[in-house]
Amino acid sequence: MRRKLLLLIALFLLLGATYATGAGGQFVKVFVNGKQVQSGQIIDGSTMLPLRAIAEALGARVDWDQATYSAKITTQAPPA
Repeated sequence: MRRKLLLLIALFLLLGATYATGAGGQFVKVFVNGKQVQSGQIIDGSTMLPLRAIAEALGARVDWDQATYSAKITTQAPPA
């Protein structure tokens, strides 16, 4: 029983350390119109940005289609 508990604690510590470091990625700040939104992350040389946070900060609406695993971003038409 004690061995299982120690193994479980070690597993949680390992997973926690991986999550805390972002799995090796570097975090970047994201600003929209001078206001900081959620952070992005550089993973394997690619910058991953929070699509929903950025789109909503720009006034767009974001819908998720679970069936097709796709995001739809809708903006208002500019005034004529």
